[in-house]
Amino acid sequence: MAVFCYGLEPPWLTWSIIGPDGTVRRSPTVVAGVDEPMMVHDMALTSRFLVLALAPASFDLPAHGQRVRLVRAPR
Repeated sequence: MAVFCYGLEPPWLTWSIIGPDGTVRRSPTVVAGVDEPMMVHDMALTSRFLVLALAPASFDLPAHGQRVRLVRAPR
């Protein structure tokens, strides 16, 4: 099973692989190039690749205290 985890501080996004027996096969791995807390829109898994589609939105915590607010990324 492939899993991903959002972070509210760096690292912003990590992924891991969990085996059928529940053991961690690949420890949390930082997703390169994610320099702010971004929302994962979708994901695909092949025999060789894990593809995460990042939405053009990010989490803006300082804007509203500790409540999570999504903001659209500039184009």
